Amino acid sequence: MIDSKQLLGQKAEREVMACIGCNDCLLACPLPEKKFVTIAELNAAVELPIVVGQGIVQFLAACTQCRQCVPACPADLSRADMVLYNKMKVEDTVPNHMLPLQFGGTVTQSAWMLDGLAGQLTQLPIFAGTAVGDLRRLLLTVTLRQLVPGEELCREGEFHERLYVVLSGSVEQTALEFASSSSAQLRSSASSPSWPTSPSPSRSPRSR
Repeated sequence: MIDSKQLLGQKAEREVMACIGCNDCLLACPLPEKKFVTIAELNAAVELPIVVGQGIVQFLAACTQCRQCVPACPADLSRADMVLYNKMKVEDTVPNHMLPLQFGGTVTQSAWMLDGLAGQLTQLPIFAGTAVGDLRRLLLTVTLRQLVPGEELCREGEFHERLYVVLSGSVEQTALEFASSSSAQLRSSASSPSWPTSPSPSRSPRSR
């Protein structure tokens, strides 16, 4: 099983050694939280097992991995990868907790704990070979949803930026032959399916 954090850490440690401390990457960063950190602090954090400084933790939590810092580096280093490695350390310190569940316009507690659901996802073919730690970090960014029978998720031709994973229940895809491109639909077909959704690129279903 590939440990993505370990591989990223090895790369980050090599690049920190090559950093010249020019600060161009932070100048290119669009985040207001950048005022809380320095290049020296970001570089030193790569070598630490746990990141604890309030300012740097705020910056890492706010980072969206937009990668505007990467082309700004005159040494051709990836500040984004170094920040991501530190960000993963912060996420790994989040304690196990009950995950929230979105149902319509309300949010309540789900039946899943963070660690338990991360372990459950390893049994799904789409996540085969993925480390539990990677799935745990993924779950920190998702939304669990409970759908009602017949609820429509998307239509063909719509721009969609989320990956849907069915935890229980089922969905069905329908399409009307020779109809307009808006006729293909993906909708809930069983009661109380729940979904973790992630801001990952995906394609809407296509009629065949």
